[in-house]
Amino acid sequence: MNLPMSYIYNASAEIAAANDPLIRLFTVPSIYSATPQTRFNISGSPPAGALRWVNTTSDTVHSFSAVCYLTARDIMRMQVRRHYHLGLIHASVAGTGVQLWSPPAVFAHCDAAFPSYDANKGQLFNGMIAPLVAYSLKAVLWCVWALNLPIAGLLSA
Repeated sequence: MNLPMSYIYNASAEIAAANDPLIRLFTVPSIYSATPQTRFNISGSPPAGALRWVNTTSDTVHSFSAVCYLTARDIMRMQVRRHYHLGLIHASVAGTGVQLWSPPAVFAHCDAAFPSYDANKGQLFNGMIAPLVAYSLKAVLWCVWALNLPIAGLLSA
């Protein structure tokens, strides 16, 4: 879901129209961690706007996940009565495989080895997803592109 709104077809028009006071955006900073975290640990000074909810505007949605925002926008358009807010949480790191995003415990149940990922497996889950476990989430979009295709033969049903 790392593809930002600025890269989609008709980006200028979509971004210009992105002004919805009922949709809030939150971008999780990129954090690798060897152990599960309960909060986002940012060393040094955090990036501008980090760790806060922002209103959806053409300025804030520009670099936000296109898959995440457009799905939420379409859900909101389908609603007859719009009297609730949607909070969108964007957590992604370009060029990463599913092993980095999986809870470390799942690997105990896998028979396959993941050669190039063994040292880092679960680190993005630990740093970017584990702190979200306390949230009351109603839905999750999970989008992993084709990075894992070369090792797909290692996975069995």
